[in-house]
Amino acid sequence: MLQKLKSFLRNNFNGKFLFLLCIIIVTMMAMHYYMAFTVDFESRPGLCNAVSNLLSCVIDVTVIYLLAYAVTWGRVKTALIISYWVTAILAFCNIVYARFFGLYLPKKVLAQVTNLNDQDVALSILSGLSRMDLVYFAVILVVGCLFLRWSNECLKRKSFPTLGAVFSVALAGHFAAMFLLLASGREHTWKKAREIMVATREQSIWEPNTYLFRNGFTRRFLYCFDDYRSHSFQLEPDQVAAIDTLRADQTLRRTDGPALTGKNLVFILVESYLAASSDLVVDGQEVTPFLNRLKREGDCYYNGHLQPDITCGESSDGQLIYMTGVLPLQADITVSIAKDLDLQGLPEILHRDGWVADSHVIVPTSATFWSQDRMSDVYGFRTLYAKSDIKGKTSGENLTDEEIFSFAASVDTVVARPFFSLILTMSMHEPYNHAMQHGFALTDGSLPENYRNYLIDCHYFDAQLERYIQSLKDAGIYDDSILIIVSDHDAHPAMLDMENRISTDLPLYIINGDIDPSSAWTGSCHQLDVYTTILDLIGAGPDWLGLGHTLLTDDYTDSVTEEARTASEWIIRGNYFGSR
Repeated sequence: MLQKLKSFLRNNFNGKFLFLLCIIIVTMMAMHYYMAFTVDFESRPGLCNAVSNLLSCVIDVTVIYLLAYAVTWGRVKTALIISYWVTAILAFCNIVYARFFGLYLPKKVLAQVTNLNDQDVALSILSGLSRMDLVYFAVILVVGCLFLRWSNECLKRKSFPTLGAVFSVALAGHFAAMFLLLASGREHTWKKAREIMVATREQSIWEPNTYLFRNGFTRRFLYCFDDYRSHSFQLEPDQVAAIDTLRADQTLRRTDGPALTGKNLVFILVESYLAASSDLVVDGQEVTPFLNRLKREGDCYYNGHLQPDITCGESSDGQLIYMTGVLPLQADITVSIAKDLDLQGLPEILHRDGWVADSHVIVPTSATFWSQDRMSDVYGFRTLYAKSDIKGKTSGENLTDEEIFSFAASVDTVVARPFFSLILTMSMHEPYNHAMQHGFALTDGSLPENYRNYLIDCHYFDAQLERYIQSLKDAGIYDDSILIIVSDHDAHPAMLDMENRISTDLPLYIINGDIDPSSAWTGSCHQLDVYTTILDLIGAGPDWLGLGHTLLTDDYTDSVTEEARTASEWIIRGNYFGSR
């Protein structure tokens, strides 16, 4: 055993080993600091956290190397190469993921890896890459070539100062690569970088980016092992009592208005829809003429100041908020956990209390995308229609808005009434380097091309919505239906080349709701409030009204508080409704 230990140390602790090990550690550090400079951390990582970050990088790299060493049966050179590439790929995947979601890779991201089969997701990822990313891989190749060319004997003859100089050059090279990427990033200033390096604040489990910067992947795995092992934890009595108290207070969740009964409920969840497109005129043309006309002429409540409450789950988070009245998890993809839980889904409540006779959801993607099949059961939908049911498509392009609304119109005429229908659209999904061709064009050169393409897609959605609503009128369904039109999340202004030029506020339309605009709230509010507002509108029972606040009053108070966030985490992670 002693001889084996001596052999391990002799084979590993030579110049070549230390050289590449340092490079691997620097690669991990470069990822963390790129994240720190480009992503909005919850707390700015200062000097104290920087020391902890260095330690976490050493721990992570050591663990990766030891695993590779064990897998390769003690082949040091092969283990080093594997460690190098695993670290480089992990770092780059985190950087790319953060461009879309503003977070390190969540713990349960692998549970949604099948989403990569979706063409829109794949194209969105490709659109997020830039030529500057080649610098990252160029550095990797240069270091790899040096490692392969230099022999152990050559490096053994190098003095320690020389090895330190090589490490310093590698460190400078990697950070230069990251800063070149940074120079093409968004909202970066050297002042912000300096502030990050000197500021320090207390870490918290509610701050996933800052937490991972400080603790690294290995320590996150060890400290949060329960999150990997199981989907939920046992709620303590005081946690249950806190949730019970919060849900029982309905002061801001219910009004005394008349209940709208016996009506169909049509919920249209629009992909990446910004309120900035509402009433917008470009080249003398309205971008959304039909919705603008609805606001002016119909029974329509409109609020253009809905704040996004999503986290790293994006579209699935938006759907969860609207269908359950709780907030998504702060540091994880919520549907990866929620698909196995009991929640108070809107369709389930409507069925249970006898408000509807049928419910269905229509999605333009595959049934497994964002776990739609599992989540539709959690929400309480009786039927799920996916693209394979509508067009026989199992792969390739998703359904267009025209196909989605056409199918929805055919279903509406045959299902039992009153019904609850959830319709998901897709036309405004990124990437925005092209637009849906439907005879509408914008040529205003003062607007970036990506933004013009997005607005063209908004016009396309508006036209298809008009056709759908006309079909409801032709079938005699429209007057007996309440329509809710809302966005799943914002379209990232950076993807539109409109950062700091447009708001991320979302629009909310409630049509045929008999809502008095003079007494309803039209100021800043939250996605969380939509669930509560719907239940208040139809006069649903007092058991559960969500954690939002109703918008059917001008006496509104912000609903997204630390108390609401904490309660949502406990409800989901503790399976609050399933344990009662």
